[in-house]
Amino acid sequence: MKATDIIPTELPPLGTYAEAEAEDVPVPVKLFTPDAQWTWWLTEYDPETGVAFGFVEGFERELGYVDIAEIQSVRGGLGLPIERDIYWKTKTLQEVMDNA
Repeated sequence: MKATDIIPTELPPLGTYAEAEAEDVPVPVKLFTPDAQWTWWLTEYDPETGVAFGFVEGFERELGYVDIAEIQSVRGGLGLPIERDIYWKTKTLQEVMDNA
């Protein structure tokens, strides 16, 4: 599976929201593991490097960069791959962090 299978091309480039406040940053993409407790909410993406930026909830809750190829290799207890939440409605980064 390619990153473009789960990451929409309309995500803005890395650094777009570098100076923005969390309440002003849209989060259009949510990825998750259906058989583990990991979720990624993405705000920016670089298709050349395959690196995205966003908020992750797993062992810890943190903002940071993630290699899409790396998380695509993640499997939960049942061996299921990462999925994109196709029902996700865009929220702000602040809303995501407050509700995670």
